[in-house]
Amino acid sequence: MFLLEDIDPGLVKPLTPMEFIQSIFVSEVGMQLVMADFGLNVNNWLDKEQAVEVLCDSVSYSITMFPYEESTGLVEHIRLIALLCEVD
Repeated sequence: MFLLEDIDPGLVKPLTPMEFIQSIFVSEVGMQLVMADFGLNVNNWLDKEQAVEVLCDSVSYSITMFPYEESTGLVEHIRLIALLCEVD
């Protein structure tokens, strides 16, 4: 796994290493996992859009299964996806 202290803050500015992991890295990994599950091509933008649609469709489920607990990074990730997907 990635250790927070192994991330060079200069490479992820203006984000902190934790913000980078929660906002960028986790989202990218989620998209890649969906693409692998559906046999989609990671080099095809239409396939990437399809994977993002799947993530957006799963936000309501995620919010139900992982209630908002302020101490978890998962919650911040779900909130970010909900915002991007315009889910209430």
